[in-house]
Amino acid sequence: MDWYLMVWRRYAEFYGRSRRMEFWMFELFNILAIFVLAALGGVGLAISEDYGGVLFIPLGIYFLAIIIPGLAV
Repeated sequence: MDWYLMVWRRYAEFYGRSRRMEFWMFELFNILAIFVLAALGGVGLAISEDYGGVLFIPLGIYFLAIIIPGLAV
């Protein structure tokens, strides 16, 4: 978990290099978070169809939040 948080602490530092472990742990946590958010949105959509795509807003917000750290790492 420290590898993932290290990327968020150095949010937009584009100098230097990241270790392989830091990059792959960041990617692993991103993939897990995306699966969890997508599953929650899919379950919510299956339970109540009248919300439409509103339940996928947290997934979109997460995608927007990881753009800059994903480039920086």
